[in-house]
Amino acid sequence: MMEERMLETRRLLRIRNIAAWTLGLLSFLLYAFTAEPTVSFWDCPEYVASAVRLEPGHPPGNPIWMLTAHFFTLLVPAEKAALAVNLMSGVCSAGAVSLLFLTLFIMLRRLTAWRDDYTANESEHGHTMPLRRAFTILFGSIIGAVIFAVSDTFWFSAVEAEVYAFSALLTALSLWLAFVWGEKRHEPHSSRYLVLAAYVTGLSIGVHQLNLLVLPAFALVIVFYENRNLRRGVLTACMVASLVVIAAVLFAMMPGVLNLGAEFELLAVNRLGLPFHSGLIFYVGLTIALLLTAALLGCRGRHRTAVIIVGAVALFLSGVLSFGGKIWVGLALAVLLGVAGIIWCRRLNMAGLNITVFGVMFLFLGYCSYGIIMIRGAANPPMNQGTPDNIFALRSYIERDQYGENPLLRGRTPYSKPLMMEDVERDTLTGKLKASYTEFYRDPAPRRYMPMAKDGKVARCVIRRNLICGCRAFTPAPTSTHTAAGPA
Repeated sequence: MMEERMLETRRLLRIRNIAAWTLGLLSFLLYAFTAEPTVSFWDCPEYVASAVRLEPGHPPGNPIWMLTAHFFTLLVPAEKAALAVNLMSGVCSAGAVSLLFLTLFIMLRRLTAWRDDYTANESEHGHTMPLRRAFTILFGSIIGAVIFAVSDTFWFSAVEAEVYAFSALLTALSLWLAFVWGEKRHEPHSSRYLVLAAYVTGLSIGVHQLNLLVLPAFALVIVFYENRNLRRGVLTACMVASLVVIAAVLFAMMPGVLNLGAEFELLAVNRLGLPFHSGLIFYVGLTIALLLTAALLGCRGRHRTAVIIVGAVALFLSGVLSFGGKIWVGLALAVLLGVAGIIWCRRLNMAGLNITVFGVMFLFLGYCSYGIIMIRGAANPPMNQGTPDNIFALRSYIERDQYGENPLLRGRTPYSKPLMMEDVERDTLTGKLKASYTEFYRDPAPRRYMPMAKDGKVARCVIRRNLICGCRAFTPAPTSTHTAAGPA
């Protein structure tokens, strides 16, 4: 009987790296030869214009994509800007193919390994492996990556100026980082891969919010690496927890940061008479400082009570607890978590708490990339959709207020009649009130900036009531001519 041929693991890893680079290069050549020479239909012309001059496009905006695409346009003449942005999509798609190959390599290496092959350091399942198994891992990964590279939808996104190629790259990078953490989790400082994945997820919000859907897969990777014998209900609990995390980012952190920043800005400008954006800058700096303080205190493993208190305040300011964008909800949850943490202080896993705080901090930093939209909105470029030059306009921009809303279970239907303004006049002859309905009703701006006037007095606001629905609308008083627009 012939002895089975073996292959050194070190040589297999070298072949893996060469195959990853080769797949990426061949994929880019494929996309480069099939790329659009100018622009495609739909959003592509707008994205090219947004990239060339850093102009805010349609809500909710794509600041990270816009900066990256602008860099590519600087490498070519102005008349080739559209082609440069299309090639950027090809580069991102090729990177996603390479990362998918590396992820499949890890998965197949796990699936084809016997239980006896696992060691304390699971990134190396022995120094050699059967040649047949090595070829199974290698070619299986190559086939999966190639099929993904030439799939219809992915190929279309790789040859035009769209955000989906960059989104696929960040999604593949986050998932690959999760698997790398799993392979190296017994090594010192392996949790940095999870923190980096959180930062990539935060940056991906500035490309496309579709990247948040990687979180359930991310959670499953962590559960499968940490639990050899899964109990009944563990996978269900894992999926529920990942959905809660998605909700915390999408429905708590994103609107919560905007609402908290708006309140700090109103306090600084309206009450204290400070310059525009001073309250927002103070809020961002305070949040990052508290998150960093809690994380550094947690690294030392001491002062558990201080870590819990500072961490609870930092989590509240980061917005991850403000579900529905409600500040009071975030405050209540922060107090509840702080009290519970102090009561069960000794039972807390400080390492897990430290990773959570670091992850929230880098997620918050990634989300702060939307400051680019404010900066460019204040520059007033030719295309400036929504004019997001302050925190209130940015909140309306990110929440897509200009699109309106169509709830499924409430609100208007195709048969609803428009709401009209009610104008009431008194007849001079009879003295009776006469109502007329000639103008459509529009929701008024509820709050505005009230900066200091030249005489040092705050520009007051008067309240008027709408007769038909009783909505309050704040309008600047005529006593000052230095009121500034900025509706919430």
